[in-house]
Amino acid sequence: MPKHVSGAIKQSPPLWQQMLQAVDAIVENQSDQAKLGVMAPRLPPAVEDLRYAGLRAWGLTQVRLKRLVKRLPDQRLVALLSVAFSCLHRSYRADPIVVDQAVQAARALGREPAVRFTNGLLRRVLSDSVASAADLAHPMARFNAPDWWREKLAQEWGTDQATKVLAEGQGRAPFCLRLLGGATERAQTLLGLQSMGLEVCLDEHDEARAWVSPARAVHELPGFDQGRFRVQDAAAQALAGWIRIRPGEAVLDACAAPGGKSFLLAEQPGATIWAVDQSAPRMQRMRVEQQRVRAWLKSPINTMIWDWSREAHPKGLPMAFDHVILDAPCSASGVVRHHPEIAWRQSPEGLRSLVSQQAKILDKLWPLLKPGGQCWFITCSVFRAEGEDQIRAFLQRCHGARRLDAPGHLMPQSDVSPSGLIRGHDGFFYACLQKTP
Repeated sequence: MPKHVSGAIKQSPPLWQQMLQAVDAIVENQSDQAKLGVMAPRLPPAVEDLRYAGLRAWGLTQVRLKRLVKRLPDQRLVALLSVAFSCLHRSYRADPIVVDQAVQAARALGREPAVRFTNGLLRRVLSDSVASAADLAHPMARFNAPDWWREKLAQEWGTDQATKVLAEGQGRAPFCLRLLGGATERAQTLLGLQSMGLEVCLDEHDEARAWVSPARAVHELPGFDQGRFRVQDAAAQALAGWIRIRPGEAVLDACAAPGGKSFLLAEQPGATIWAVDQSAPRMQRMRVEQQRVRAWLKSPINTMIWDWSREAHPKGLPMAFDHVILDAPCSASGVVRHHPEIAWRQSPEGLRSLVSQQAKILDKLWPLLKPGGQCWFITCSVFRAEGEDQIRAFLQRCHGARRLDAPGHLMPQSDVSPSGLIRGHDGFFYACLQKTP
């Protein structure tokens, strides 16, 4: 006899309501848990899917609005159209259903003109397949980036390399974990992941680095509560193989939150690590994550909130370090496949401001480095201004520094196996500078 189940079965909201939730998330700059960390409020999976797809269709939306309307609608209606265009493009539902649900969402925004505008625009797109196909082929839609962004990449790297970088930004991102603990613990973590039917591929150069397919919500994976792994891109993890810390050395992670680099450093024993960041919410997320993985860390991490633009030295922070890690604020141009809104929320002026900020922080931190010590300058950017050009400018104004071997610019790349597992890494820049005695 079947068991009695009390209460009604929870029904998912209709598509138009999910569309509105996605619109709110886009306009209010909410993000997914991969960006905000494990403390982030999670959107329902269907809404997160609509949000992400809507952002991936932002360039297509700009192309169509430019072609079809004389005056741009307000931001929420643009976001709704982008969500609707993404649904039509990927056949998320039958076309008439998408149009009907988008119209209902427009009506919920409170204005009848928006209803007529949305209905008319979507039907015009559907009625002209030739023009719609041309929209999709437009570079702004194809690569989901504004003109200046694409032009800058082409200017710096040439058309072929820029096209590869832009194309990588439209692909699916690898899902990469950092496995914590010793060989025994890592083996147990692998067995747990495989028991869920997940495919796992270990890096041949670092057995603590593993790509997993298909991607799953991190808190659902076995071993999460025990802190057996962290989510971290393969290029970000690579620092663990390049920096070697001797017992007794002091390390400053200057822009630390949400903590990935600090946790990598703390895998090595005997050091004292100072993790500093100006964002209190991001630092709080780091502290929560530190508690989750604390059993597998071999060096202590001291956390501190501080803005390096201030003139004073933070009280309680040592005055000299053997290693300084500056994962500097940047455009994040190397991680757009995770966060497709990045290219649209940046500007040439904003990029120049970031470059200036990076230089000021680097100059502020350099005196804290002991003679013979090493400073790692890192950005998740593919723009030369935030990488090679930044380091060359620093070496010109600082004669007490010499450059050591480091990877330089790492372009985003991915390789998809026949089973669908994605290996690869985001775009990063690494430079290592040593203070001469």
